[in-house]
Amino acid sequence: MHHTVHDTFICKIFMRQLALLIFKVSGWKTAGDSPGIPKYVIIAAPHTSNWDFVYTVCLAFILGITPRIMMKNTWFRWPMGPFLRLI
Repeated sequence: MHHTVHDTFICKIFMRQLALLIFKVSGWKTAGDSPGIPKYVIIAAPHTSNWDFVYTVCLAFILGITPRIMMKNTWFRWPMGPFLRLI
């Protein structure tokens, strides 16, 4: 299995707390829990700003979800490429 940054100790504790802080400061709130099934799809839409991605990753940290992200290949070039491959 491919491990991501979400599988490390620092993400399970520190990044979750950081994501909660980002949600609190920005006025966002979580509602509900992750589905109780092994595989599912979450779609972050309608992409009204580039912050949609940040909030979606924060939600994944908060709910303990390991995301698999599908994006346009040009996003995986420098400078964002190395960061995006971690998540």
